Amino acid sequence: MSKKLLFIILIFKLQVSAIVIADTYKCITEDGHVTFQSRVCTHNNTQEIIKRTSEYVNSPSATVKRFFFLIKHQNNNESYKLFLTRNSEQKGYVRKYIKKGIEFFAKASVKNKVIKTFKNGVFAVVAIEQSSPELSGYEIEPGFLILYEKSWLILPDSGDYLSKVNRLTEKQKAKFKPLLEKFNRFKHKTLKLRSKIKGR
Repeated sequence: MSKKLLFIILIFKLQVSAIVIADTYKCITEDGHVTFQSRVCTHNNTQEIIKRTSEYVNSPSATVKRFFFLIKHQNNNESYKLFLTRNSEQKGYVRKYIKKGIEFFAKASVKNKVIKTFKNGVFAVVAIEQSSPELSGYEIEPGFLILYEKSWLILPDSGDYLSKVNRLTEKQKAKFKPLLEKFNRFKHKTLKLRSKIKGR
């Protein structure tokens, strides 16, 4: 086979691949797994549309969604893998946190939903909507994550990046600060809007 013919075949394959990628959507299922579809994600099998395959497969929202799914199904070991643990103190802290989470969600009917993600490089804050008919409450809480070795992992103390157990450097804390400010503005605006709608 001539070099010219090989070159033409290669170009053709690249064009076909480009078409496939352009028409492929990445979707996150309810349990936080990523799927690829040739059509826009359907509402009955996914929580949200996540753009196209050009985006990195892993995402902060996917990690948090998977965590809540695993907690709901009382899966300690898989839940633990979603956290950034680099020493014995952090490992013990996360183990206790997961245990309490499983016990809490086994008793209370709390619905957790990721409604917004604020990201800056390898740092991210997700807005988690929490609602419960039993507690008659509605709240939006932050979750802090770091991209570590190509995976978005939850900080040991997931709700407070300033916690000593997280062992963050001053530079890392400085990266999280503006993201938390964005989260707080979003939370205030969302709760205010919800209050207006509820009061009608």
